[in-house]
Amino acid sequence: MRVVDTKRIYAIRKRQVKRRRIARRGFVALLIIVALSGFIYFAYQRPLPQASAKVVAIASVAGKKPVFKWPNYGQSAIGTLDYGLLDESSDQKPLPTASVAKVITALAVLKKKPLAKGQSGPVITITDEDVESYNYYATHDGSLVNVIKGEEITEYQALQALLLPSANNIAETLARWAFGSLDAYNIYANSLVAQLNMSKTYVADSSGFSPLTVSTASDLVKLAVVALKDPVLAEIVSQQEAVVPVAGRITNTNPILGQSEIIGIKTGHTNEAGGCYLFATRHDFKNGHSQIVVGAIMAAPSLGQSVADSLPLLSSVYQGFSFVDLIKSGQVVADYSFPWGSNNQAIASSDVRVFAWGGENLRIVPSPDSLSYSQSKGFKLGNISASSKIDRSSTDINSKSNSSGPSIQWRLSHVY
Repeated sequence: MRVVDTKRIYAIRKRQVKRRRIARRGFVALLIIVALSGFIYFAYQRPLPQASAKVVAIASVAGKKPVFKWPNYGQSAIGTLDYGLLDESSDQKPLPTASVAKVITALAVLKKKPLAKGQSGPVITITDEDVESYNYYATHDGSLVNVIKGEEITEYQALQALLLPSANNIAETLARWAFGSLDAYNIYANSLVAQLNMSKTYVADSSGFSPLTVSTASDLVKLAVVALKDPVLAEIVSQQEAVVPVAGRITNTNPILGQSEIIGIKTGHTNEAGGCYLFATRHDFKNGHSQIVVGAIMAAPSLGQSVADSLPLLSSVYQGFSFVDLIKSGQVVADYSFPWGSNNQAIASSDVRVFAWGGENLRIVPSPDSLSYSQSKGFKLGNISASSKIDRSSTDINSKSNSSGPSIQWRLSHVY
């Protein structure tokens, strides 16, 4: 019979229990170490709270307007496609427009019967009414192109005849074709100019031959801005000549088209209106920027005088555009206070300059609250940008000094 040594068994079991307790304690300790390590890692790597920043005031107005060389008669105005109306001479009262009103006709027809660039559009058949219009203007010394009953002319060709040789009879042909009657055209055209904020413009006919069709230079600049944004209209007014049925070769009445950067848009002259010139240039500045500048001169002693006076006026407008230096590299743009007690300043990494019109309020957008920090790269404090209607420039902003990030104690005590 085997004798059981109870003392030995008890000692073995005691040692086993002890080992299990030690193992459990080790596992708990390991869990604590892992959890603490995770907590420390999270505290160290989590995104930092945003800094509070005070942006340093930066001038945000571009230079001054130029001194415009307004003609010493009638009225004038100037603008660009990007800016719209820039300025106007005094005494903007409604005056007869002469054939410049045909730009309204062309725009109205294209809104009623749209064309894409490259399209000829529907065919218009010349009627007895159209021949009567021709005969009327032939006996009243109005501008016209030859037509015959039954002639077929496309919408695009009719618009060329309207805008290049300034045919009064084709103005009426297009108005009747697109709107059903001349009265219906007048109603639509007056609604259109109201939509374009041409508040001093009234349309009494489609050709501008009537002295009751009136506008102002500033309203005509608004018209040109809209018209030149239509690719078909802009293409036609830039053409020196064209060929249409019956009339054959027709030429543009704009005497300096293609010269002095002139790209359009319409001349006009009657005894009541005097010389009227609505013009546009594409001016390339030496810095690589370009602008389409539009202008209007009304009530000149002659058409030739209005054309001649458009050039010095344009030259004065070009002087109003320039680069504006807003921020220099290294310039302080913001003061920072960090939540962990540090202070610093943000400086621009490079120059910020924009091309702008004189007197324009420039938009400056700092983003100094987009704070990030890493041990290898330190602080990056966002960027600052400035923009005009025609240009934009930006730069990173970085800390002026190599201030350190928050301590591990701060990180551990600010976990939220």
